[in-house]
Amino acid sequence: MSIALQQFDTEEFSEFLDSAGWADATIEPFSADMGLRRYYKLIRQEIGRKKIALLMDMSRTDIAETGLKSFVNIAEYLQKNDIRVPEIYYQDTDSGLAVIEYLAGGSFGDAVKNGEDKQKLYEVATDVLLKLRQISPENTLNLPGYKETLIWNRLGQFVDYY
Repeated sequence: MSIALQQFDTEEFSEFLDSAGWADATIEPFSADMGLRRYYKLIRQEIGRKKIALLMDMSRTDIAETGLKSFVNIAEYLQKNDIRVPEIYYQDTDSGLAVIEYLAGGSFGDAVKNGEDKQKLYEVATDVLLKLRQISPENTLNLPGYKETLIWNRLGQFVDYY
């Protein structure tokens, strides 16, 4: 099943992009899934090079404010513990919008298709998971439990209606 990429509505985000310093960017749909976030690729020319970032839109949900705050809290926590995450260039938690670093390179699957060693990729991923477990054996960020999230409820609907 393919999910159509949502076209960008310039009016919807123009004020935010102006505040973020990205009003002059070319905007392209980036990814779509069954989640509540939408992503758009922001592209602009800077002196002698192309600068790319992502507009992350969490505004379509009733948890936009808390969802973005959680995203920011998690990113800051991981950065403090030397775990690489996308840099957040600009955020507006009230609107549920953020401009974040574009980490080119794709997924593990893409990396393997491009000749990367699958074993090494999974070793790196396992190392990160082990580090996470070591630095935070408890829910120190007070994040909601998985069973209390919207995605858990939606998965339940899938089972109920399938």
